[in-house]
Amino acid sequence: MHVKAWQHHFAAIFGLEALSRVHGFSPAEMALPNHPDVAYEFVRTLLDCGYRWVLVQEHSVEQPDGKEPERKHLPHCRVCRNSRGETSTILAIIKTQGSDTKLVGQMQPYYEAKGLSRWELQGKSVSPLVTQIADGENGGVMMNEFPPKYMEVVSDQLWHCHSARERFGQA
Repeated sequence: MHVKAWQHHFAAIFGLEALSRVHGFSPAEMALPNHPDVAYEFVRTLLDCGYRWVLVQEHSVEQPDGKEPERKHLPHCRVCRNSRGETSTILAIIKTQGSDTKLVGQMQPYYEAKGLSRWELQGKSVSPLVTQIADGENGGVMMNEFPPKYMEVVSDQLWHCHSARERFGQA
């Protein structure tokens, strides 16, 4: 009911067309249920409501052997099996390196992404995915620190694009 209520509220503000573009879900406090029956119902609810992926914390994803994933910057498959043996599966996107507003406000996701290279996945070259989330305004970070840092990053990217075009004769 909570998920449906949020969708109704979002649609009332932004419209059904905007809601149709919302494919991912971030649970409150990024808390995922660990009881198998509850986890199954959670994922089934998300799928029934049209979601395709869920944003999760690094420590909530592990390989079948219990180890943490080697490639945190690729989507993973979250499989939940209830006590009746039924499974429910959804794509899990890992939020890396904390969720502090300060990290997001200082464009940490950009610098994390900038330090990564493309990876080989099933015979294709793919870009790693860097995802961050912050819980809102804390101490003026987003209002006072994010705008100038964002402009710095955009300027840096524009300079690099212009420089590359000149090098390859596309200016």
